Amino acid sequence: SSEPWDRTLDDVVAIQDEIAERVVANLTGSPSTPIPRSEKTVADADTLYLQARHLRNHLETDNDIRKVIEMFERVLEIDPVYLPALANLSGFYKDLANFNSFHKVIGREAANKKSREAAEKILTINPEYAGIYAILASMESDDVVKRAQILQKGLQLEPYNRSLLNGSAVLFSAVGRAS
Repeated sequence: SSEPWDRTLDDVVAIQDEIAERVVANLTGSPSTPIPRSEKTVADADTLYLQARHLRNHLETDNDIRKVIEMFERVLEIDPVYLPALANLSGFYKDLANFNSFHKVIGREAANKKSREAAEKILTINPEYAGIYAILASMESDDVVKRAQILQKGLQLEPYNRSLLNGSAVLFSAVGRAS
């Protein structure tokens, strides 16, 4: 049977849990059957994370750069183990280190240091977070073997990760040109 749904979407996880409870109750005839709960996330962190990603992709001013950093850091204040935010912050700092036009916002060395710190924090939280290995590999531009090993580790965790595949293609292309 269908029922009308008249609720706001303030807490999507709570709504998902409520729907799951109703489905279980309808299927089992008992509302007391235990069901697994969705993992709670902070909706504000999700929203702010998406806003930071959007702004990161549409930078126009130095102030935008500072705002992206502030937004990702705010996400991590709300949820310190929000791995996509940490990975994006690490990647953003790496991008800032690589482009001279951004050095007036944050110096190359400082940006590289912050990128590595965020990446290493991810590894302490979850060493199987595959995407961070593409960023870690990019930090090893002088050591082709180490770079390849880092990419390989990431690809073992997630063989079709686009960032890892792209990093591998760039590496193999560079190695091919050098030989």
